[in-house]
Amino acid sequence: MNQRIENAPYLDGKNWLKGILLIAIGGAFLLEKNALFGLGDLSAIWQYWPIVFGLFGVLRILTAQDLADVVSGCSQIVVTVWIYACLSHLWGWSFAATWPLLLIIGGVNMILRAIFKKTH
Repeated sequence: MNQRIENAPYLDGKNWLKGILLIAIGGAFLLEKNALFGLGDLSAIWQYWPIVFGLFGVLRILTAQDLADVVSGCSQIVVTVWIYACLSHLWGWSFAATWPLLLIIGGVNMILRAIFKKTH
């Protein structure tokens, strides 16, 4: 009676939340593009789109199963700051001048995830 079904679906809270967030944002932009809904001046909103990526990083940290997940969430937040800095030209940064930072962030992420990955 108490058999576990291997392929049974289950609710993964963080993926549901990410999906709902993406659907809501995409739906709002689609409605606005088709003049069914007004979002106001999208150019002012557009510069803040990296915040969505950063929120996924925060969500990953809050739902972390091990330190490797925390490292991944922190990496997402750092990439979000990089994207925002390049879009806003903070500190004189641009994508063309600072793209090697992505390689460094990715390498640090891989090393730290390997160190902190929980073994089963």
